[in-house]
Amino acid sequence: MKKLLYSVLILVIAVFFLFGFSGCKKLSVSNLSANKHLNDANKLYTQEKFRKASEEYETALKKNPELKVAYLYLGTCYSMLYSPGKETKRNVEYGEKAVKYLQMAEKAFPEDHNVVIALGSIFDKLGNFEEAEKFFLKILEKSSDSPKSYYTLANFYSQNGKFEKADEMYRKRIELDPTDPTGYHYYAVYLQNYRAWDKAIIAHKKRIYTMIDPSILDHYKEIDKIREDITRVNVINKYIRNVEGNKAIPADQRKELVAGKKEELKKYPTLEEAIELIATKEKELESVVAEAEKKLESLSEEKKLEFAQAYYSLGVVAWNKSYQTPVDDDIFPKEERKKAIDEGFSALKKAIALSPEYPNPYSYMGLLWREMIKIDPKRSEEFIAKNKEYNEKFKDIYVKKRKREQYLKELEELEK
Repeated sequence: MKKLLYSVLILVIAVFFLFGFSGCKKLSVSNLSANKHLNDANKLYTQEKFRKASEEYETALKKNPELKVAYLYLGTCYSMLYSPGKETKRNVEYGEKAVKYLQMAEKAFPEDHNVVIALGSIFDKLGNFEEAEKFFLKILEKSSDSPKSYYTLANFYSQNGKFEKADEMYRKRIELDPTDPTGYHYYAVYLQNYRAWDKAIIAHKKRIYTMIDPSILDHYKEIDKIREDITRVNVINKYIRNVEGNKAIPADQRKELVAGKKEELKKYPTLEEAIELIATKEKELESVVAEAEKKLESLSEEKKLEFAQAYYSLGVVAWNKSYQTPVDDDIFPKEERKKAIDEGFSALKKAIALSPEYPNPYSYMGLLWREMIKIDPKRSEEFIAKNKEYNEKFKDIYVKKRKREQYLKELEELEK
């Protein structure tokens, strides 16, 4: 959040330098002096010398109280100086001054997006979740068509442990443009950071499918709909069991409630039908994807590398799913672990086929062979040998890549 705020102010200051002080009264000596102090303060801010910058901003305001543009800079300076949880007199004062000047900035520039971000950030640092949320939601209101607004809010919720709301923001970002791979990429990274491996794998796949052909997602929507039906059926069945077992409800009323829910169940496939339907749809999806992936062979080397990196990301998550899950058949049956490992192998092999000189996939291929020991410990020597084989391939390609980069760098230097 601090990095975001700092970046915003650097951009604002750059714009200020670009257009000069056209909004200021330049003719009076006092105002000319104020402009000089503001200019000095901005330079200090870009050097991250926030305490000295705040002194210059304060001086600029004293010399010209109409220099309202300084409110945001000054408030952000104090926000940068404030350290959460530190209860010293000076630190508390930094927090209070940050709020004071940023509220003045909001009053002076109510439509300024940067002021809203700054206020959300300082209240977040002060531990005032409700007030911070209010301002971050304003960001979304002001620019609901901007992906950055959803990421800012998702990051805020995630840092405050509101994972359901963070998840909602990432999904809303995807809804903003379901054909943009970036939305799935950011969501996948968020999911894997919180070890939601299965969801992360799906998000990575959807990212790849939108890169190849966004229409592939139509098949996924059908599968998602069936999964939603299964969830709803499970909820209804749980409700029925609870009502049937609740003797506090009169028998006639129980019968009526259960009958209503059983009638609702008729709208959905049975669990067995749904599982069979998902298996059929997944086979159809695999076929469509395999056909679409043939297009990748004719891409430029640069584009192939882009896809190789996407498949590599998918392979890493599949490896993580196996590596981070304890060896316990009750928690993670061997057949499920094998499925995750195979998914990783498949993704990494595609990455290697697309860009053989891209070293990273070889490393994780080796790691996946190590995971195979958890499936069949008796073949550990064979799997360790495969691990070493891919580690050597990784080292060889990585060294060649570094030498090639060094050679190109030297050529550039010679040209200069």
